[in-house]
Amino acid sequence: MVKVAFYIAKKGTIIDKIVSLFVRKYSHIEIYINGWCYSISWRDKGGRAKKIDLNDGKWESLELPTINKKQLRLFYQEYQQVKDMPYDFLTLFINSFTENDYDRSPDKTYCFKMIIHIINIIYNKKIPITLMGEDLYDKIKKEFNLKSCNFK
Repeated sequence: MVKVAFYIAKKGTIIDKIVSLFVRKYSHIEIYINGWCYSISWRDKGGRAKKIDLNDGKWESLELPTINKKQLRLFYQEYQQVKDMPYDFLTLFINSFTENDYDRSPDKTYCFKMIIHIINIIYNKKIPITLMGEDLYDKIKKEFNLKSCNFK
């Protein structure tokens, strides 16, 4: 099972609420594969995989199509490249004001960019790398013709 989970900013910390001023409703994104969440997180000081309770009322999710073994290998290959990168707040804020992909540092990234990149690789999509928050949620929903779901 593959899902993307969007963190509802108003249910989070002051930092989530500040981020949502720039990216709207959602301040963070995770990709959920086989019971694990993968992302770049400022809370965890960068890239990581971990178990997260996505049924706590703070998340909205979209279920993506099932992936095969080749796609799963592609996911893990891409994840290995970013798993220890630090979170890049500055680039997130700069990119929230432009449609260009400003990349301040190749050694840092942020959650939305990481997840879009991975989705584009494993599903052969062309979702713009600069989308964030609610715009990204809407684009993924449209791109895959999806409905919202929960994790139960």
